[in-house]
Parts: sequence; structure tokens; C-alpha cells
Amino acid sequence: MEKVELRNAKLMGGIGAILPLIGSLFVRRGYGLSFILGVASIILILMALNEISKKVQNPDIFSNYLTGFILQLINYFVMLIFVVVGGLALIFSFGTGFMGGLRGLGFRAILLLLVIYGLLIASNYFVKKSFDAVGDSLSNQHFKTAGMLLFIGAILTIVFGIGLIIVLIGEIFEIIGFFTLPDEIGGDVSKEPQG
Repeated sequence: MEKVELRNAKLMGGIGAILPLIGSLFVRRGYGLSFILGVASIILILMALNEISKKVQNPDIFSNYLTGFILQLINYFVMLIFVVVGGLALIFSFGTGFMGGLRGLGFRAILLLLVIYGLLIASNYFVKKSFDAVGDSLSNQHFKTAGMLLFIGAILTIVFGIGLIIVLIGEIFEIIGFFTLPDEIGGDVSKEPQG
């Protein structure tokens, strides 16, 4: 029975999970550092989950997280469009009277907000599926808890404070999940949960 090493994935994932929390401390100084730490975080977590996925021979771990990431990226572009369209409508409304340019924006704003909300929930659903697979494959309940909390937090973002608090707790469980991974596991790891 050959041992499978997870030390690199443990460190990359743990550091990647911590970076967004560190980045949020620097938001007051500008978004540049926060953005850089966010990109580094995603890269490290994707690399860690890819390594775990290959070592436990469960491609769903990486593919589900990647799907969630892509949906979140699409969500950011939709939010950017929302801000640009809203800003342009506001700028052009000054020439036609304040409400003139904003009349049609109400329905479109509600529609865009629903799309953003739906993409947020969908992306976190795939992250939850990925973390559930990690939890099952490596018998680490912290990942399952993190996935559940991130998903529930995404659903409850409509209730601003509650959703964000739950997401923060989910991110803490994600950090704990990565750092409590074993450095190595036995070679007979299966896709299904043990026991």
C-alpha cells in the first residue's frame, strides 16, 4: 500500500483560504492589494484541489470547484455591467431630468440583481459539492461544514448581515479543513466515504 502525500495541497489550500481574509483587511487602503490577494487565493485553492482530486482519484473535487469559480467570474462581469449601465443611466439622466433616464432602469435592475443572486447561489452550490467530495474522500467534516455554510450564506445574502456572517464562518471552516488535512494518506483512498 503506497502512501499518498498531501502536504503541498494542505499548505497551498490553507494559505489560499487565508488570503481573502487578509485581503479584506486592506480594503480601506485600496482594492489593488485585495484584488492581488484574491487572485493568488483562487490560484492556490485551485492548485490544491486539483492535486487532491488527482491523488484521491475523484475528478469531481476539482471540476465542481472550477465550475463554481467560473460561475462566480461570470457573476462579477454581470455585476460590472450592472454598475456601468446604472452609472451611465444616471449620467445621461441629468440632461433629460433626473427620472427620465432612470425610468426603465428599475425593471432591468431587478432582473440583473436576480441574475447576480442566482449565479451566486449556483456558484456556491458547486463549491459545496466540491467540498463535500473532499470531506467524503478524506474523512474531513470541516470541508463539508464549510461547503454547507458557504452555500447557506450565499442564499441568505439577501438578508445582508446574516448571509455575510455565515459566509465568514464558512471561510474559517475552509481554512480549518485545509490545515487539518493529513500530510499523507494510505494508497487505498476511494471516491466513496469510508465507513
